[in-house]
Amino acid sequence: MGRVSVFMVAVIMGTALGFLSGLGVGGGSLLMLWLTVVLSLEHGTARIINLLFFLPSAVIATLFRWKQGNLDTKKVLPAIVAGCIAAAVFSVISTKID
Repeated sequence: MGRVSVFMVAVIMGTALGFLSGLGVGGGSLLMLWLTVVLSLEHGTARIINLLFFLPSAVIATLFRWKQGNLDTKKVLPAIVAGCIAAAVFSVISTKID
């Protein structure tokens, strides 16, 4: 497969998985399978790519939901704070384990 073909497949898969992420279907889980099974990437590398893929997708989906009035910030704010704290704590712990 040529470089252009590989790039086009990556663009198509990224678009499809981004669409599924926006719907809340779990595009990140499918991306992990794609990266590890199909592209044979190491799990650690796939996790980093998955995180970099998820962040802009989540921000865009959240902005659209907020604009539509489907986001109750008073209910979501405690979860955001708790999630950020947990992510920071467990990131530090995971670097100690590795």
